[in-house]
Amino acid sequence: MKFLISILLITSFGFSSLSTPIRKHTEPSSPPSYFGVAVAPYNQFRADYDLLPVQVVGIRGGGPKEEDKFKIEATRLKNQTAKTINGLRLTWFLFSAADLNVALDSRQTNITKIDLKPFEKVDSLIFVVYINQIPLFKTTWPGNDFLLEVAVNEVLYDDGSSWQATDLPRELDRSKMPKRTSPAN
Repeated sequence: MKFLISILLITSFGFSSLSTPIRKHTEPSSPPSYFGVAVAPYNQFRADYDLLPVQVVGIRGGGPKEEDKFKIEATRLKNQTAKTINGLRLTWFLFSAADLNVALDSRQTNITKIDLKPFEKVDSLIFVVYINQIPLFKTTWPGNDFLLEVAVNEVLYDDGSSWQATDLPRELDRSKMPKRTSPAN
């Protein structure tokens, strides 16, 4: 009888310990960060966009490999000039979605060698930035959405001359934007 009671006690003790979760003291973790980042070429509705000698007309974010998950690359460039271009530098601008006229941060790439003929569009893969390496995202917990635009800010021509932008990003020119139409009732 004592044997039967001891088995019941051991069994009930064993099952009760399985049903009670073991709680460990843990330090509170950082708050979750919920934000989005859209990536795009430099906005065509910005003032003097059409005066840029080279336009980024294609961009992509992410890739099939884990190490490319946060990678941003320019994928297509358009030469707007009658000169051949043999080098260029890109700049990315980070905007809050709430204010697309004030850049929160920006950085330049190294000069990239390229053979871009006059008035030519070419496919390319030019590294711009890793989103997770942008200082704002490494030091704060932003709670809103962002836009990252990429522009060419320096051009080296094959004749030895060069062009450099000193006043980017420009403000959005609302007069260039298509007018919204009211839905028909």
